[in-house]
Order: sequence, then structure tokens, then C-alpha cells
Amino acid sequence: AAELSGQKRLLLIGCGAGREAFAFEKLGFEVTATDIAAAMVDAALRVGARTGSSVQFHLGTWPPDDLARFDLVYVTANMVNHVPGAENRIAFFSEVCRRLSDGGCLCFSPDVFSLTEPTRFALGSWVLRARSWLGLGQWERGDTVRSYLGDHSKADSTLVYYHYYQS
Repeated sequence: AAELSGQKRLLLIGCGAGREAFAFEKLGFEVTATDIAAAMVDAALRVGARTGSSVQFHLGTWPPDDLARFDLVYVTANMVNHVPGAENRIAFFSEVCRRLSDGGCLCFSPDVFSLTEPTRFALGSWVLRARSWLGLGQWERGDTVRSYLGDHSKADSTLVYYHYYQS
């Protein structure tokens, strides 16, 4: 936070129920937060109302004011991983950078795991590759997986990112 002390307006993309948004607010940032899941935004709004937070939560990928510029844009790991394919990720980050003010900073936290270790993450990545080889979906370097067992989205046949929530 000390390195970012001069930067006050923050856009958080992929805010979920607000965990990072509330933490950034406590650090002194003016936070605008977005998420594409209505249930998550509703949960964040409830928590914000209960705690007296001034975080502005919005449903959608981008804030409603397309002209707004931010000193810091933080993209959560979950959001990054839900953008399938390298070309789509480049387009996404180009749009993210349009929202930065002059001298602004982009931060994101990708999940990076070694594929050499016999972990669920490594095995899951091999499952995604096998799906691609069998013609069941695409896979590109950078696509990741959190769990190869359990639920995954069937809304889009090209989605190769599996996000498993134990609850």
C-alpha cells in the first residue's frame, strides 16, 4: 500500500462478494467494483450496507461510466482465468488498460502452478489439453483449471476453465 499511496481511485474487476474491495477500501482507496454474477454483487451490497462501506458495486464486467479512469485497476485471479484463450485475454487486458488514468497501475493475480508436479492443478490442465485433443473444446497456453473433479460451467462449449466451488 505504501508504494500506491498516491493512487486513490481503484477499479476491481471480478469482485465476487467483495472481499478484496472491502480490504482496498480499508487501505484508503475509493473503490468501484464489478462482477458478472448478480448473486455475488447482491451479497457484496448486503455486506457493504451492514458495514457502512462506501464501495460502489456494479453488475457487469465494466463500470457503468465508460469514461471513468482509475489510478489502479485490480483484476482478480478468478476473473483472469474465466477469459478463455490468449486472444480473448489480450483483448480483455486492452479494455482494462483503457480505464487507467495517466500513470495508472494494473495489478492482477494469475494462478501459476507448475505442471511438473502431480497436483490436482497439473492433472486438471492435462484434462483440459485432452479435451482439446479430442475435439471437445479449445485449450491454449495460459488456460488454467482449479479442479478437474466436480462441477464446471456448461453454458459455453468453448469454456475450458473449470472453477469448482465446494459449497
